[in-house]
Amino acid sequence: MTQSRWRQTLAAVAVGAVLAMGSHAFGADPAGPPPPPPPPPAAADAPAQPPAQPPAQPPGAVATPNQAVSPEEIQRLVAAISAADEPQRAEARKRLVAAGQAAVVPLMEILTSPQQPAAHRTAAAETLIAVGKPAEAALSDALSHPDAFVRAAAAGAVGRIHAVDTVPVLLKCLVDGDANVRASAARSLGLLGDANSADGLARASRDDTTLEVRVASVEALGRLACRAAIEPLAEALSDPHPQVRRTAAAALGSMGGLLASGRRGEIGRGRAAKGLVAALTDPEGAVRAEAAKALGLMAERRALEPLTQRLTDPDARMPAVEAIGRIGTPAAREVLKDVAANGADPAIRDAAAKALRTMKKR
Repeated sequence: MTQSRWRQTLAAVAVGAVLAMGSHAFGADPAGPPPPPPPPPAAADAPAQPPAQPPAQPPGAVATPNQAVSPEEIQRLVAAISAADEPQRAEARKRLVAAGQAAVVPLMEILTSPQQPAAHRTAAAETLIAVGKPAEAALSDALSHPDAFVRAAAAGAVGRIHAVDTVPVLLKCLVDGDANVRASAARSLGLLGDANSADGLARASRDDTTLEVRVASVEALGRLACRAAIEPLAEALSDPHPQVRRTAAAALGSMGGLLASGRRGEIGRGRAAKGLVAALTDPEGAVRAEAAKALGLMAERRALEPLTQRLTDPDARMPAVEAIGRIGTPAAREVLKDVAANGADPAIRDAAAKALRTMKKR
């Protein structure tokens, strides 16, 4: 074959390949107009033309999972996730999320680098959470990283992406030497909702010397909503710190529907009710208020008298009125009628009247 004929053949093959890829190759609308016809054959001595290049992505366009992003562009986007300009940060995050797996390693490099500012490392962790499942393996491995900052970030992230396989490692993290790691692990265990976490969270809620860890563990026990969580939550109502006690009362309240239905057993219900009734006389008003709410959500009839005694408590009287209304017995109705008629001020009288109207609708 002569050199000029070889050039003609090569040009035809190159153009044919581009046309065979069609508009799908460049991200165009597959339902758009048909491609133009191929150009006429090149002259015998004309040089072969290279395949046409896809059009450049318009500025500000967000990549989709089907669009490749170059390593150089990913590095530029990673650098922008903690930029001062919020729209720039948001745009960089969107495009990294769209890049998926390709963004994981560069983001992990930022997260695991102690030379990076903490804000940039935190932004990398948040972006990995947004990436989701493609980042799960890397974040799971980071739970055993030597840097406590990385372990804490990973422990907080795996719960938010629902990495259920990390529960055994997170339970080990509950005894990590760093309190931030322990607290993050407790929060994620609550999000993952595995009842097998109850014993580990119970120990942390009782024995950990750091307030943040005990609070996070109590919150997580409430999220588990299982029978094994009731006893440690009732025990936490006696914690030395009021924040733990208030959180425990709120956690039992979040389980109120289950406790009221009896689906968690009368033993658990009785233990919870006993602790909450005792909490109605807690020195902290916020604890008393949460205890009253929880008893109402449980519809605990045995709490009617202690709740009635809270009707003059400036911190707990409103939730006590609502709780009495939820109990809904004839005796509760009589208490509310008396308050609606003779309450010390308009606010408490109105609350009692509203509770009575709600009872009638049931």
